[in-house]
Amino acid sequence: MSLLSLTEQQHQLLEQLVRRRNTPQWLATRAMIVLQLRKGASIRQTARRLHLSRNTVRTWLRRWKNQEENLLLTENQADDDFPLSDRITATLSDSQRLGRPPTFSPEAMVQIVAIACEAPQKFSRPITHWTARELAEEAQKQGLVERISPRSVGRFLKSVIPSTTSQPLLAESRHRRPRSV
Repeated sequence: MSLLSLTEQQHQLLEQLVRRRNTPQWLATRAMIVLQLRKGASIRQTARRLHLSRNTVRTWLRRWKNQEENLLLTENQADDDFPLSDRITATLSDSQRLGRPPTFSPEAMVQIVAIACEAPQKFSRPITHWTARELAEEAQKQGLVERISPRSVGRFLKSVIPSTTSQPLLAESRHRRPRSV
């Protein structure tokens, strides 16, 4: 007896995923799990055949069973905006991981970039070019962030400012030793 049931269309789409050369390995493996379980293989047999842990097989069995109703609805509605193949891929994809929330809001980062684009003299700073330290201090002074390190400011600006700009946005630190070539 099979641990799960599939419609013929679901079965065909899963088989296509497994056979296609450009299907990512993780997706093909998960499709194979569902197909093995549909053929009547046990969790243990499926895990052994695919060289996976039983917990991995259980995870994808549970995920598929939780989405069975949505898969059927999608198949029956024939929605062109979200076809069944996309629903199957979404079902077999990893869940969004929460991870650590961002320390700084996007709004604060945009405002720090805006400050960096202004002349330091506008903020009563006796310098000609911004340094990461000066920007961090100004962001804290304006209440954009409670605390931010100069290193965080520098890393952030480096990630958002294109490297093709002709002028550096921040002044070079005088405390760094030049790199030897």
